[in-house]
Amino acid sequence: MIRFFLVLISFFVFTSSHAHHNPLVFYDPTNTIQLEGEIIEVSWRNPHPVLSVRADNRDGEIWSVDVNSVSILRRTNITADNFNAGDKVRIGGWLSKNGGTDMFITNLLVEGNVDEVILWPGSPSLWSDTIAGDWSNWAAAEADLTETTNNIFTIWSTSLREVEEVLLLWDELGSFTENAINARSKYDIFSNHIFEDDCNLKGMPTIMEQPYPMEFIDEGDIIVMRMEEGDARREIFMSEDNPNPEHSPFGYSTGKWEDNALVVHTSNISWPFISMTGIPLSTESEMVETFKLDDNGKRLDYTLTIDDPENLKEPLTVTKYWLLLPDAEIYKYVDSCNRNT
Repeated sequence: MIRFFLVLISFFVFTSSHAHHNPLVFYDPTNTIQLEGEIIEVSWRNPHPVLSVRADNRDGEIWSVDVNSVSILRRTNITADNFNAGDKVRIGGWLSKNGGTDMFITNLLVEGNVDEVILWPGSPSLWSDTIAGDWSNWAAAEADLTETTNNIFTIWSTSLREVEEVLLLWDELGSFTENAINARSKYDIFSNHIFEDDCNLKGMPTIMEQPYPMEFIDEGDIIVMRMEEGDARREIFMSEDNPNPEHSPFGYSTGKWEDNALVVHTSNISWPFISMTGIPLSTESEMVETFKLDDNGKRLDYTLTIDDPENLKEPLTVTKYWLLLPDAEIYKYVDSCNRNT
């Protein structure tokens, strides 16, 4: 279990510039702080809940406290019921890289409670011998699964037990042109308007990084990929051929079955990045994806190849996989955005 926690931490470190509002982009884990005070407001929503805390040990300052994503926490059995407005609390966490009274929370203890809530994987307890928050739920092993399927049309989940096998390592595997290198040298995620608005949905291929459950739905001539992050709905056309598709963040995808695998070709992508680390993507790029069920019916293997001569010296191929976990669900992600799901 200790090894898993170290691996899980490495997942968040390696994806710190990939995930929407990942705390390691905006907060400094080496610059820690502890506050004591009262929660005066709780905003419980994706991509990150926020607590407003009056810090008694900081002359009554009001602190904005960022919390790990609802989609992550609900799978550790942590919910909004673990803390409420009016609670007297101790909180520990990381200061904002921009200073001020902003922080990211890793630990919380409500006055009068025994269980200390662990809100970041592998964070040691600070005040109590008993904890709330079961991070082992992210450590499912394929060998331990008993359910099987004979097709891809179900909900698929990410396990972080073999984290190096589920990361899309764009930066490590890509060979970039001078144009891409120059663009990245000018890139600043803090001033990138695309990622400042919580309601902006990532496009292809960045959306395929998302670690939450996703589902394939057979709608006849269209196969739908339904993803939890951003309540995304991606359509793959299996029979219709649109000769003049418009550019869009997901692009225009057509699919076919080859050797029991779903092979998807995508073009006409308007999304400007391969990843949130600033690797640019041109509107002339094309992508080929393969989704293949393995022989035991428990695992869905994924291969993505990006061809973009403007930014890549050669096609870039990345891989990952999902598992068939029991009782998996896809939850509503952003309730405040007017988006179809």
